[in-house]
Amino acid sequence: MMRFAPTAAWSVIAIAMIALAPPAHAQDDVAREIAAVRGDLYTMREGSEVTIFLVTPDGIVLSDPLNESAAKWLLREFNERFPGKTVRYVLLTHHHFDRAGGAWVFKDTAEVVGHQNFERALSASRHDLPAQLASLDRNGNNVFDRSELADAPEAPPLKRRDRNEDGNVTPDELYTDIQSVESTFQSRRRITLGGRNVDLIYTGEAHAPDMAALFFPEERVLFAVDAPPVTSAPFSFSLYTPKQVHDWTQAVMPLDFDIVLSGRGDTTAKADVAGFAQYLDNLITGVRAGFDSNRSLERVRAEVMSQSAVGTLTMSQQRPVHVADVFASFRKVTIDVQGAAVVARVSREENYCEAFTCSAPLQDVTHGGTIAFVTGMGRIGASIEAQVDQEGHGSRAGLFYEDEIVHRDTSWAFLFRYTPQPQSRMTVTFVGGPAFVTSNIRGFSRSRFNGIPFGPLSEINYTTSGLGFAAGADLVGSLTRRLSLVVPIRFRRTSADAWTDVVTQSSVKVGAGLSWSVVRHVYMK
Repeated sequence: MMRFAPTAAWSVIAIAMIALAPPAHAQDDVAREIAAVRGDLYTMREGSEVTIFLVTPDGIVLSDPLNESAAKWLLREFNERFPGKTVRYVLLTHHHFDRAGGAWVFKDTAEVVGHQNFERALSASRHDLPAQLASLDRNGNNVFDRSELADAPEAPPLKRRDRNEDGNVTPDELYTDIQSVESTFQSRRRITLGGRNVDLIYTGEAHAPDMAALFFPEERVLFAVDAPPVTSAPFSFSLYTPKQVHDWTQAVMPLDFDIVLSGRGDTTAKADVAGFAQYLDNLITGVRAGFDSNRSLERVRAEVMSQSAVGTLTMSQQRPVHVADVFASFRKVTIDVQGAAVVARVSREENYCEAFTCSAPLQDVTHGGTIAFVTGMGRIGASIEAQVDQEGHGSRAGLFYEDEIVHRDTSWAFLFRYTPQPQSRMTVTFVGGPAFVTSNIRGFSRSRFNGIPFGPLSEINYTTSGLGFAAGADLVGSLTRRLSLVVPIRFRRTSADAWTDVVTQSSVKVGAGLSWSVVRHVYMK
């Protein structure tokens, strides 16, 4: 049997261990550091990204691990700096690949927590490139190609996620190591460990649909990743909608914190956040009032600019732009009831008096009333309209037949509505849609011989109907917030099933009446 000398044996084992050892960490060239914030609250920085963790007597509460390499580095640091303390909770601020990666490293000891929208957002992200990096995808093929990553400043962290090393990065590759959370929360959840508390706060959909901030009440620190840049000057809503920014301020302002710590490590005093929140609240209130009163952007801007700025004074120069952004974010849903008296010029088939002597021909001009239930949202809407015309009268006599009738048309129409300029005290709304007309005909008829009536009277009493279309416009002028003057103009064309010599075939109607807004709901989108 061949034997190895001890020295030679250990050499072989050492060589084998080196050969089997895992490769150096792909991100070991990235500088990392841990720094104290307050008490037992610390940050870990990797490049430009920062995460946070709290050390308690019973273990560690960690926020976003950032990525697999950073998570493994943290695990080693925790074992060295805080021996005996394991990570008990991983609290994810959102699902993005640059924040939630590596959470699985702590799966043996930690519960991974995220917002209830986490799973849905993660599933969607596996199929589409991140919106904030969409500009890199120059050819629009939903893949970061090798050429697109060649000289992009954002390329290094993306290239590290090229799992198959083909030079291209797909959405699925970005999120390969992002795993599902184990538990979720809706608006707020408190984590208590070792007598210390951390609150998860849902801050709305700014940046991602599952955004959460971490509030450390004893340390009076709020950790908010990718939060709206409320203290930047000049401020721009940019990638955020006014509603998203407002939701964020509404979520964090009730919290009793001293500073906001961002995912880049920047800090903002609560007083600065409060100043911006006050400015935004005042801006939204002013714009909402004007929008709800159907005023135009120009008029609303003039009214808001005439008021003194409240809150952050550095925002004054950007107020005209902010007014326009907030104005554009508002939507209005209304349900109105309209009533009007109308006069109509009608035309029928010219058969009623043909071959007869008409002592009372059917009227060409009629009067009536209309009522409509109207719903609208911005430029588009719909309405159901009913109109009842006055009772018409006709009589005719011939050599062999005579009759005398009264008739009344009732029409229904379902109309689609379009208002080009809804935010105005005077508006024009174009309408069009299918119409249904019924005509109730009553009277009597009798036979004649050589012009002389004879025989009994026969009753006429039936209803005929027809389908067609209606189109036209409503001219509307606001009198108050809810009351408006309305002038309906309609053209209607109908084909009847029977008695086409009686039923109205076409009509042009003009009326005047009032519109009352029963429901008005103004909201930000």
